[in-house]
Amino acid sequence: MFTDSQQDVLWALMHDKYHAIAPGQRNPDMDNLAPHYEQPTKPLFRGLTMHDREQIMAMDRRTNTFTLNSYTSFSESRPVAEAFGRDSQIVLVLKKPPRAFCYHHHMKKLIIDAGDSECDAETRIDLLAGLEREVEWILPFGLTYKATSARRVLSGDTEVALFYCETL
Repeated sequence: MFTDSQQDVLWALMHDKYHAIAPGQRNPDMDNLAPHYEQPTKPLFRGLTMHDREQIMAMDRRTNTFTLNSYTSFSESRPVAEAFGRDSQIVLVLKKPPRAFCYHHHMKKLIIDAGDSECDAETRIDLLAGLEREVEWILPFGLTYKATSARRVLSGDTEVALFYCETL
């Protein structure tokens, strides 16, 4: 289903997303996953990094648009996204997400199918639990987003800004 180099990237995403899909850098193996894209049926959430926050703050105020110059990881879980975005205190919300790579589904299959020499039982259980918790999707490189509304909510004892967006 996946080439060896695509599998290498998918495994790398488990441990070090920043180097596997670094901002501003396209990855041919990630681009070649496009045939595996699916339509998410639930809203997706992304807790912004401080780097993402800078790109949002540079939003074109006339059109309310911005581009994240990277592949972007979103979750079906708002609490997970809020935890990832605790430094920026901003969460993007896509009520109607575009087609994307269902990372948690495909990675779960790779982990289950991995031989014992690649992944021992304890590690396998931990990785699967993390995938189930995050329910992660990866959106294509360089999408442009349009902010349609925003509101502040409490996440624990911290106020978080939810930016509702659509992709263009």
